[in-house]
Amino acid sequence: MMRFTDDELLSLGRLLTDMSARAHRPLALVQLIDEWAVFVSEVEGGYALTGYDYTNELSGRDLLEEVIRYARSPLREKVELALAPLDARLQAVTRELMEPIRLGPPPDAIVPLCWQRSCSPSWKGCHDATIAEALPRVVAIMAAVAFLSFGH
Repeated sequence: MMRFTDDELLSLGRLLTDMSARAHRPLALVQLIDEWAVFVSEVEGGYALTGYDYTNELSGRDLLEEVIRYARSPLREKVELALAPLDARLQAVTRELMEPIRLGPPPDAIVPLCWQRSCSPSWKGCHDATIAEALPRVVAIMAAVAFLSFGH
């Protein structure tokens, strides 16, 4: 487990406050890393939830990407070092998609690798390669319907 100093954690105060407001729950760096580790373990064990849940979990990695972009050295490198083995484990048990899964444009046009990968075909709601490949388009259609329905 990576250890962060109090000063390093305090340096993220403003960012984490903003992220917590968006997430409608308090967030902390170690918590975000721990949640990502749990998700990676779940995928390694054969992810049993839905595509919606899967994309929800990927959003947690987006938050960590925000931390990386916001943090200064050496904190940035420490966070990247903590995430590297988790990301490698996820990559080892997923497969590349033809197009990333996205609900909208990624911040700063960065698409983290995790959005470009799909769980194994044993994933509930993703029983074959055709469905897995269609997921990015299905998610985009769902986002468009929600946008049109709620007028945002």
